[in-house]
Amino acid sequence: MMVEITQEIEYFQQLANQSQVYVEQLTQIRDFTYQLADFLEKRWWLHITKLIEEQGKIMPNLSFIDVDIDRLTVINQYAEEQSKREQRRFPKLFEDACQQANIPLDSSPHPRYTTDNHFVKIIIDDNKKIARIENYISELATTPMDIGAVIQELIEVRKRLFERGFDAKEFIERLFHDYKVVRKSEKIKEGEAISIRRITGRRGKNVKGFRVDEFSVDLSRLLEDGVTTTKNGYRLRLEQTKNTKQGIMLPGDHGYIGFIRFEK
Repeated sequence: MMVEITQEIEYFQQLANQSQVYVEQLTQIRDFTYQLADFLEKRWWLHITKLIEEQGKIMPNLSFIDVDIDRLTVINQYAEEQSKREQRRFPKLFEDACQQANIPLDSSPHPRYTTDNHFVKIIIDDNKKIARIENYISELATTPMDIGAVIQELIEVRKRLFERGFDAKEFIERLFHDYKVVRKSEKIKEGEAISIRRITGRRGKNVKGFRVDEFSVDLSRLLEDGVTTTKNGYRLRLEQTKNTKQGIMLPGDHGYIGFIRFEK
C-alpha cells in the first residue's frame, strides 16, 4: 500500500486547523455562559445587559451546542427592567449596601459620593449607567452601576489603600533618606523645605510598584501614629499648600501637603 505523505500532511493540517476553530468557538461560548451565570447569581443587571448586547448576538452557531437566543432575549429584557428599578432607588440602596460592607460614606449626596474623609470618590453617571471610582490622583475603576459591583470595586480599592502592612519607624527613615538625597541634588540647605512631589517623583522612578495614593495614606498613618522624629533626632515638618497640583492629599483633616522638611 502506497501512502502519499504530502497529501496526508495537508489533510491532517487542515483537520488541525478546523479543530482549532471549534476550540476557539467553544471557548467563546464557555466564557460567555460562565460569566452570564455569575452575573445572574449576583443580580448584576447592567452587567448582564452589557454582556448580552456585546457578545450574545455573536455566539458561534455550532450544531452540537444549542445557544438559545430567545432565552437570552428574555433574560436581557428582564435585566433591563430590574436595572431600572434599582436605578430609581440607587441612593438608598447604595447607602445601605455601604453600611453593610462597613464602607464609611461621608455626607455626600447623589450622584457624587465620597468616603474616607473625601479621599475616595464615587461618581455616578445616571445617563451612561456607570460608576467611576477615583481619587485626587487618577481614576481607579469604572463599572456599570450595579450596586453589588460598585461595592466590590470599593472594597478592593480600600483594601489596597488602607489594609497594607505599615511600619511607621521604617517609613520615616526612608522618607528622611529621600529628603536628604533630593536636598543635596538640588543644593538646598539642611532644614529647608523641598517639594513633596520631588519625593514622590523620585520614588516613582526607583521603587517598583510605587503609587502616590498609597504614599499619601502612609504619610497620614505616620502622623496618626505620632512618629515624627528619626532615630537621629531629625523632626519631620509638613507644610500645606492651596495648589492641588503642587501637593498631595492626605486622608483625614491634613489637607494638601506641598512641602516637607526635616530639622534638628
